[in-house]
Amino acid sequence: MFLDLDRFKNVNDTLGHNNGDLLLMKVADRLQKCLRQTDIAARLGGDEYAILLPSIKQEKAGSIAQRICEEMNHFFLIENLDIFISTSIGISVYPDDGKDMKTLLQNADAAMYFAKESDKNNYQFFTIDLHRDMSNKMMLEREMHRAVEEQHFHLVYQPQINMAANKMIGVEALLRWNHPKIGFISPAEFIPLAEETGLIIPMGTWVLEAACAQNKAWQEAGLPPIRMSVNVSLRQLMQLNFVEQVEQILDQTGLAPEWLDIEITKSMTADVSHA
Repeated sequence: MFLDLDRFKNVNDTLGHNNGDLLLMKVADRLQKCLRQTDIAARLGGDEYAILLPSIKQEKAGSIAQRICEEMNHFFLIENLDIFISTSIGISVYPDDGKDMKTLLQNADAAMYFAKESDKNNYQFFTIDLHRDMSNKMMLEREMHRAVEEQHFHLVYQPQINMAANKMIGVEALLRWNHPKIGFISPAEFIPLAEETGLIIPMGTWVLEAACAQNKAWQEAGLPPIRMSVNVSLRQLMQLNFVEQVEQILDQTGLAPEWLDIEITKSMTADVSHA
């Protein structure tokens, strides 16, 4: 098993590393209560643990993983505060998922990330399909780096219509990726990955520049001025120089600020003061 604590960084950031260490020790105590005497649990580093369960059937391993998830879901008392965390667990089975420790750990780690992505506080067994999904994700990340460098992305513009006046009052810039070999890749597939890897920042900057330049070009062509809406991710907004960056792009493209809309999602309220 490969076990990772969800949102452990929040504990370190808010209560300090000493209390974070206390929590790690309490987690270890609970782990021991869930395991058999023949099992071995070890902290690999940070908030990651590896658990070795010798001579066990897959069904029983699943039961132990479920019990661990349930145990971790009860609050921990740290400095007179009730701390709630959850855990994500990945499981690989010898010899089907690997015949050496390195491969077994690697595959259990992959299964753990799948558990974390699908729904925290659960466990997942490693499967060939999961391996294929992880390989596809790695391939997509490599191709996305190349696409950012070589500017393979393009924008399409979704019109916003005032039905009463029967006229277009604005457009929303939408990012699209048509890979030269793979073909069209859905934004639902590559945008979350861009967020996760941080590529959303250079991508978002390019979108903002291209959208503002296009709107200015339409105005210079004699078309009636309209608002250009651009979606901005949480990671973009959290950049300390975001406001200056928008000002610089408007200055470079010559677009007046009243013709740009910045669209944000509800997740922006994660840090209200900064947002």
